[in-house]
Amino acid sequence: MEFPEIIDLNVGGRHLSTRVSTLTKYPGSKLADMFSGKYAIPQDKDGRFFIDADGDVFVHILNFLRHETLPPPDQAIDVNKYANIFGIEQLRAKLLKWEPVLKQALRDKWKREIDGYDDCLNQVREGLIASRYQRGHLYIQFTDSFQHVFSSCKVVGIPEGHQVINVKYSSNKTDGTSLVAFLNDDLKRMGIYLQPGDFRPKPECGCRVVLHYMIKSE
Repeated sequence: MEFPEIIDLNVGGRHLSTRVSTLTKYPGSKLADMFSGKYAIPQDKDGRFFIDADGDVFVHILNFLRHETLPPPDQAIDVNKYANIFGIEQLRAKLLKWEPVLKQALRDKWKREIDGYDDCLNQVREGLIASRYQRGHLYIQFTDSFQHVFSSCKVVGIPEGHQVINVKYSSNKTDGTSLVAFLNDDLKRMGIYLQPGDFRPKPECGCRVVLHYMIKSE
């Protein structure tokens, strides 16, 4: 596929123009590979080449490719994620010198290393949808056994009528403490906050722990 010297882009609805030499500045990057001519790139109805990304973030990728301009600090974490996606390691190297970006990058790395984390988070999301995501108290029961039947749980202290979500994870590969710590951070962004104290199931119950949260959705 051949590209003109000046290329028009549609990045998630934002229209941008640049030189193809800008997009291919760093050979070996995914972005350079995309516009190397080896692959067909979809075009919108006006002929702009479409990139399925947030244009307000991607523009900072372009600015770095043009003049090595770094993004504003409040957007650096999002831009670093795009630099990783598009393989712009030169930008990542500069952004990772900023402490907030480095901390977030490390957290993302550690989270990826928790086997089954995304599945556990999806179980919580599905439970929230099923419970209509109401305000108030929420309890999440964790078990490391996929054979466990939650209906047989014997947990003392959970008031009747409150929302309870059941989460299963793999015991031989998953550090439950790390999983819950990262899960708490993601839930906080959804307006769900961990409350003091937890509930320990009876020995005959297959649950490891039951945690208490408060939904404070807007």
